[in-house]
Amino acid sequence: MKPSLRNVSIGWRVALALALPSLAMLAFGWWATLNQYRSAVEAGRIRGMVEFAAVVNSLVHAIQTERAMSTAVIGSRRGEFDQALKARQLETDLVRTRFVQALKELEVARLSDDLEMQAALARQVVDRIDVWRSVVEQRGITAPMLIESYAAVVADLMRVVQEMLVLKNQPDLVRALSAYSRLMQAKEFAGMERALGVAGFGGGGFDRGTVKRMVELIDRQRLLLDEFRFLAGPSQSDWLDRGWAGVDTIALDEMRQGVVEAPSLGDIRNVALPQWLNVTTRRIDLLRDAEVRISSQLQQQARELESSAIRAAIGIASAMALALMASALVAAILGRDIIRPLQRITQAMRRLAERREVSDIEEDGRADEIGDMVHALQVFKQNLVQVVQAEAQLKGAVALREKERYQRALLDSFPFMVWLKDTNSRFMAVNQAVADSYGVANPDQLVGKTEFDLLDYDTASRIRDEDLAVMQTRQNSVLELQRVMAPDSEPRWVEVYKAPVTDDFGAVLGTVGFIRDITERKLQQEEIRQLALYDPLTQLPNRRLFSERVNHAIALARRDQARLALVFVDLDRFKPVNDSLGHAVGDLLLRAVARRMQQCVREADTIGRVGGDEFEVLLPSIDDAEQALVVAEKIRQALNQPFELTGGYVVSISSSSGVAIYPEDGEDESTLSRAADAAMYRAKALGRDNVQFYQPGLVM
Repeated sequence: MKPSLRNVSIGWRVALALALPSLAMLAFGWWATLNQYRSAVEAGRIRGMVEFAAVVNSLVHAIQTERAMSTAVIGSRRGEFDQALKARQLETDLVRTRFVQALKELEVARLSDDLEMQAALARQVVDRIDVWRSVVEQRGITAPMLIESYAAVVADLMRVVQEMLVLKNQPDLVRALSAYSRLMQAKEFAGMERALGVAGFGGGGFDRGTVKRMVELIDRQRLLLDEFRFLAGPSQSDWLDRGWAGVDTIALDEMRQGVVEAPSLGDIRNVALPQWLNVTTRRIDLLRDAEVRISSQLQQQARELESSAIRAAIGIASAMALALMASALVAAILGRDIIRPLQRITQAMRRLAERREVSDIEEDGRADEIGDMVHALQVFKQNLVQVVQAEAQLKGAVALREKERYQRALLDSFPFMVWLKDTNSRFMAVNQAVADSYGVANPDQLVGKTEFDLLDYDTASRIRDEDLAVMQTRQNSVLELQRVMAPDSEPRWVEVYKAPVTDDFGAVLGTVGFIRDITERKLQQEEIRQLALYDPLTQLPNRRLFSERVNHAIALARRDQARLALVFVDLDRFKPVNDSLGHAVGDLLLRAVARRMQQCVREADTIGRVGGDEFEVLLPSIDDAEQALVVAEKIRQALNQPFELTGGYVVSISSSSGVAIYPEDGEDESTLSRAADAAMYRAKALGRDNVQFYQPGLVM
């Protein structure tokens, strides 16, 4: 072990001694912080599910109320509940919209596969309400069938909340969620009892099966409420009992007893339907208030768990950071007093051995062993400097003359402007091309001058700033500029290159640069780009560029939750024009079509030619499908007008267009384009010269 450590530097030995305990501490802190973070994430998920459960429960309550009103409408012959049902349906639709939005925002996939499946099923069954509403409006369903149909929807929604119970590992939350579930079930049985009563009182009597079902529902309510009282605790159960105490309890028991113990099943004339509906609704509303109280309590518990875990994670991370700072401080002290001085002395000795410049070492005044080493190094440095200076004086004159000759030959060999400048931007050397640009015969006439001596102040200031930036950053600079070389000449592109010049010790001596004409290269690049991305006949974007813009627009629409439209336009009767008048006239017609279409769209829209007589139009950021229809119809009407072409030709054509909307008809460029194409073919099939929207079922 000793021989191996002798080959390791002192700095690494000290760093190893400090790093091992620091790494252990860092690992422990990371583990503890990660555990707290996981707890915070779990609490956040619990809170999100509780908030979602509250939305589900609001929808359940709305459906239960609509069920009772629908049952009353079926049993009523005079239609006195019809208006009330319509108002209740509007309220249910508002709650259903909030449920759909909350379902989109809920990250069910990260919670449980079963919960994801239950949520998706609930979303589907909720849509069945629209079917039952139509049946109720036509009086085409019996009250028991309607009650059971609505009960199936409520059961699916309640299973979404019940599924959450198996996900939690917090005993207090599990107990509260269990109480919440019992209360939801009791309220559902109360709602079914209310609906059966509405059907009976509204229809004038109860059959034996209905009476038996109501007795069963009453018993299950009592059992579930007893379980709720046990799970929720005294505060919640006492609040519920106080809210129901009084006249309503007595009235409900009397009406129940009248139904169950009536001498004749049809003898219920002493109970009015509105009385039954009002009393049972107040009871259900009370259960709903209890649900809201428990939901608020659950959300508060989840927030407290989340906040507690976050505070613990922050505390652990802070303690770990303080400990690491203390370790870093100890390492810094050791590095400053021992390791760094030794490294500087070693580096200085190496530079002296290579005859390179060495700056003064700060430890020159120390009284310990390091100070003695620095003093000896300074003496050696002074002696070496004297030797180097003597050698430099002997070689300097000859080397300078040779350097100047080579420099002049090198500069004049370049076919473009080349120069050397000092730190004050004075020309040290230039080639003949630079002299010619300034109208000077001999390049030596520019030596010692700056741009301030040769150009206007603003131009000279800009060039000086560029030189300073190159010298300060010590980074090469390459600029492509468009300049007018003479008032009566075309603009030319030039490339300006600048680089810093340094000595053997890294000190900046000035800059070197050149300017060359790259106009031909820029023109070639632009021509290649034009051929690659634009249709050479109409100068419209070709299929490749159009596809890129559609993909970009879809990405923006997905981010902003916006809509866009894709319009596929196909010219009718273009082939007969091409065949009878020739391709030259056909090309003239296509150019005229492109110009007219461009006059029909906004600047933000894009028209592309994607085939012989096929065009596509991208309409980003539309408010609705009607806006896309307006643009498509405007294009159709514009193309219906006769075209007066060069050579005296007058041509009349029409167009068939298909419209596809993002995201309804497709969420990617390929699907959306196929949908618009299918809609266009439908327009062709319907007699041409019209605009059609994509409809599901069209062949794509």
